[in-house]
Amino acid sequence: MTIELDEEMEAQVRVDEGKEQACFLNLFRGAMIIHAGKREDELACTQGALLLYIVRGEKESEAYLTEVVTSVASLRSRGSFILVHRQRGAVWIWHGAKAKPYTRKAATVAVKQLTTTIPPEIGFRPGVELTVTVMEEGRDDKPFLTALGATTNLSDDDDEEEEEEEEEEKEEVKAELDDEEESGDEEDKSEKDKPIASPRHQYHSLRRDDRPYDFSVRLFEMSSVAGVFEAKEMLCPSRVLKCPCPFPFLQSDLYREDASQPGLFLVDAGYVVYLWQGWWPWELDDSQNITTGSGQQRFAVDRRCAMQTTLHYCLEKLDAKELPPAYLVFAGYEPLEFTNLFPFWVHNDEVRESNTEAYGDWGDNIAVEDVLLSITSMVYTLEELRQRPLPHHVDPLKLESYLCDDDFEEVFKMTKEDFDQLPFWKQRKLKLPTGLH
Repeated sequence: MTIELDEEMEAQVRVDEGKEQACFLNLFRGAMIIHAGKREDELACTQGALLLYIVRGEKESEAYLTEVVTSVASLRSRGSFILVHRQRGAVWIWHGAKAKPYTRKAATVAVKQLTTTIPPEIGFRPGVELTVTVMEEGRDDKPFLTALGATTNLSDDDDEEEEEEEEEEKEEVKAELDDEEESGDEEDKSEKDKPIASPRHQYHSLRRDDRPYDFSVRLFEMSSVAGVFEAKEMLCPSRVLKCPCPFPFLQSDLYREDASQPGLFLVDAGYVVYLWQGWWPWELDDSQNITTGSGQQRFAVDRRCAMQTTLHYCLEKLDAKELPPAYLVFAGYEPLEFTNLFPFWVHNDEVRESNTEAYGDWGDNIAVEDVLLSITSMVYTLEELRQRPLPHHVDPLKLESYLCDDDFEEVFKMTKEDFDQLPFWKQRKLKLPTGLH
C-alpha cells in the first residue's frame, strides 16, 4: 500500500494509536472504536460477554471509544464509560461525578452510533434486543457493579452507611491502642469478620470532592540531552482549547523505550503537581554506559534540576489560591491518584523492582521538597567523593558542597561562604588539585 501511495504521489501521515489528530477522528464522526487485541488473533481479544470502553475526545465528531479492562478499577470520576453485555444486549452509560457535559454528550452519541450500526467486532448475540441504561457515579445499579466484579452494591445510602461503619471501626481500634490491658484478641479475627472493601476504593473517586475540575492535565518532559536542561510541554494532538481534557496523555508517554530511561516528567494535575521519575533499564550490551559513568552523573544533575524546577513551577502557578503540593513518584510505585490521571494504566513489576534496587522502597506521596533537602544536605568524605562511580544523588558539578565544614576548610583553607563568593574560574582552579571536579 505504501509503495502504491508513493507512486501516486499521495500524502502520507503516520497516526499512532491513542494519539489521533482531530482531522483523523473527524473521518469517523464519533463512530471510531479501538478494541483490545487483534482481529487475526482471537486469543488476544477480550474473551467473555462483557466489554468496557472509556469515552475519549471532547467534541461529538471527534469522540471515540477505547476498550479497557472490565473492572471497577478502570473507572475514572472525570470520564464517561460504556459497558456492553454482548449476550444480553445490555448497554450501560456510566458518567463520573466530574464528567463534563460535552463528555457526557459524546458518550450518548457514541452509544447511538453503536446501537444503530451494531459493529460486528462488538459481537452481539444474533437477534438480541439492545437496551440502554444511563447512570451516575454514586447511583450505580447492582447489575452494573456486579458485571465489573464488585461484590457489594454501592448507592449513596450504602456509601454513607459504610463510611459510618469505617469511622466506628477506627474509634474501636483507637480505644484498643489506648487500653494497655487490652489483650489484642481483635487481631485474631478471621477474614470473614472484616468489613468488605468498598468498590469505590478500587479507583480514585472524586464524588465527594467539592472542588471544580475545570482544567486539563499538563505534561512536561525534562532533560539536558540537548546540552541545556529544559522542560518541554507535551500537547495532546486532538486537544480543544476551550474544553478541559481530563485524559490527554497515555502511560506510554512516560513508559518509553529503555533508551530514553530514566525519564523525568512533570505532571500538573491542577491541585497537585507530580515529578515522575523513570527507571534504570536492565543493562544490555548496547546500553552499558546508561547506568554507569557519565550517564549516571548527568541524570543526578538532571534529577536535582527537575526537583528545583518542580518547586519553582508550583510557586508560579498563577491560578492557584494556595501552593499546590509537589510529590515525587517513582515508576512502578505510582499511587492511585496518579494512575487515574490517565485513561488506563498497567502496573509493571519489573520497573518497580529496578527502582527498588536503585533507590529502595520509597512508597507513596514523597514530598519533592523533602527529597531535595535530603540530597543537598548529604555529607561525604573527600575519599568518597574521589571514587567513581559517584554515589547516587550527588551532583558532579558541586562535589565540594558535600564536604563537612571542617573538611572543606582543611581542603580549601576557607569557609564555604567565602568560596561561594569567588568567581567560577577561580573556584574551578582551586578544585583541580583536590580531585573534586
